Amino acid sequence: MKVLNIDDPQYKLPEQDFFTHFGKMFKDNEGLKKISMRQHKLRFEGVSILTYYLQDNFKLEVLDLSANQICFQGMMYLSEYLETTKTLKSIILAGNRIKEAGKQHRKHYNY
Repeated sequence: MKVLNIDDPQYKLPEQDFFTHFGKMFKDNEGLKKISMRQHKLRFEGVSILTYYLQDNFKLEVLDLSANQICFQGMMYLSEYLETTKTLKSIILAGNRIKEAGKQHRKHYNY
């Protein structure tokens, strides 16, 4: 499997530690090139968890996290992840809560 689309899930859990399960699945997956996780109510805690595990994924090229609840705090974790990843070519963040304060963390990246 090269593309995993888990958009608009039926669960709507507010607990962000739930994303540990996704992170562990993505960690060493060598087949996935694109992950789409739209509308998961992902916030900065969830972004922290996902990016922690994604650091060990060396095949992922596209990450779609649009239509979540990512704010400037989540951008800090994404910025750190983007500085270490070598394979990610595109990240989609449309429809999040990234305001002016979060844009400072996007300084070198073209989203």
